[in-house]
Amino acid sequence: MAEHRTQKMQFRARPTNFPGFLYILQETRRTVIYGWSTFFVYSGITLGFYCLRRITTPEPGTSRRPIH
Repeated sequence: MAEHRTQKMQFRARPTNFPGFLYILQETRRTVIYGWSTFFVYSGITLGFYCLRRITTPEPGTSRRPIH
């Protein structure tokens, strides 16, 4: 238990040694936010198209082209 705790403290104290750590953390946070926003936008668009397709087809059995 004690060894695990010391390893964790060492790992936590290590990244602050080099100067660009905060900058890298900020950049990663920004890229993560942008990636999640784009992912949500694309998923929303695909869901909207899927719902539109489901609504526009008169009956699920009589659709000529298969719904992917």
